[in-house]
Amino acid sequence: MPKTTKTQRQPKVVSGEGYCRKCKKILPLDKFYEATNPYLDENGFMSICKIHCHEIYNHYFSIYNNMEKALQLTCQDLDIRFSAKALEQVQSHIEKLLSTGKKADAVFGYYKSKLSSLSRGNEGIDNFRFRDSDILNNNSLPIINENNYTLGESNFEVTQDFIKFWGTNFDKQEYEYLSEKLDEYLNTYECETPAMEELLKQAAFESLEIRNKRQKREDASKNLKNLQDILGSANIKPNQETGANATEQATLGVLIKKWETEEPIPEPDPEWKDVDGIGKLIRVFFLGHLCKMMGINNDYSKEYEEEMEKLRVNLPENELFDDLEEGI
Repeated sequence: MPKTTKTQRQPKVVSGEGYCRKCKKILPLDKFYEATNPYLDENGFMSICKIHCHEIYNHYFSIYNNMEKALQLTCQDLDIRFSAKALEQVQSHIEKLLSTGKKADAVFGYYKSKLSSLSRGNEGIDNFRFRDSDILNNNSLPIINENNYTLGESNFEVTQDFIKFWGTNFDKQEYEYLSEKLDEYLNTYECETPAMEELLKQAAFESLEIRNKRQKREDASKNLKNLQDILGSANIKPNQETGANATEQATLGVLIKKWETEEPIPEPDPEWKDVDGIGKLIRVFFLGHLCKMMGINNDYSKEYEEEMEKLRVNLPENELFDDLEEGI
């Protein structure tokens, strides 16, 4: 069989090694990630080693405590595509690792691996630069800047009322999250008392804490338990909602009986009772007349007789006889 011709390496690569411009050392190629900018990294590997790629990510994460922000800024520095789908897969992968008691301290490595697995067959290496990122090709996604959280973000403003209501220990994005979460609760559940509003407010606090801890890859089980307790106190836990839904889906007859037992209709004021006399007309001239025809002696027939007596005209007997004699 003919010998396979080996690929010629570029001058900077000697015996399977590469140069890291961050640590200024020559390292084996397995210490580098695959390149995404072949114009600059002609040997097919990045010019910054894996250790310093992780160092860049950890630097941004230590500042912002936000995985998405840190990854986006790292990708921007290293000229790597930022993919929201790859980020979701990384977050899912980290959750699985943590659930099994394993460490998850190579976030950028996970991201680079997931990004490679998402590539389509017709995509070359040059389609994985930062200019190919979702955030640049989809205007609905925010672009993160190193000095500001997002460019083109919402017009949410932190007012003194927000600070007075929520406290002073949050940044703008956290204030916005708390506000949206509380609005979500208030639009979903009835809140008629200050106590209920306070419970929903505490639920928003716990939701924010859970989100922040998961972004830091920390255990949030205690906060989840606290959130469940708060929702239970507010009577809006999922199992409690299921019971409420079962009641709402009851038949009309069951609901009418429930309403009559719990919230019966009160007797109307006398001035509003049968103001048009419709009830009496039906009672006397329908029910009473019917009972009279059937020979039934009851209150309806008696009321009918009393009412008919008012309408009868009786001539005196002496006048009747006088009329008869005149006729003779």
